[in-house]
Amino acid sequence: MTVFTVTKEGEVTLTQDVLKRLGMRPGDQVAVVERADGTLELSALKTTGKDVVKDKKTGGLEAFFGSLKNKHNVHLTIEEINEEIAKAWAGENDHR
Repeated sequence: MTVFTVTKEGEVTLTQDVLKRLGMRPGDQVAVVERADGTLELSALKTTGKDVVKDKKTGGLEAFFGSLKNKHNVHLTIEEINEEIAKAWAGENDHR
């Protein structure tokens, strides 16, 4: 587990090892998404600059991962998906 300190301005500095694990470069953005269980998920939003595009691997299974766009950065487990489906059928979900 990595722990960060929040400054009085409300800022957090990510260390180089965390940035490396996220595959982040200067200019990339960080997204924070609240999951259904209340936890927060941190992920990197890549820029579309030429420096990032030319570094992508081509071919193979590794190139496929990340190729499908997730515009709203939603990540759910199969259990969470099934739970949302059950709520929708029961009329408990107000997603339209």
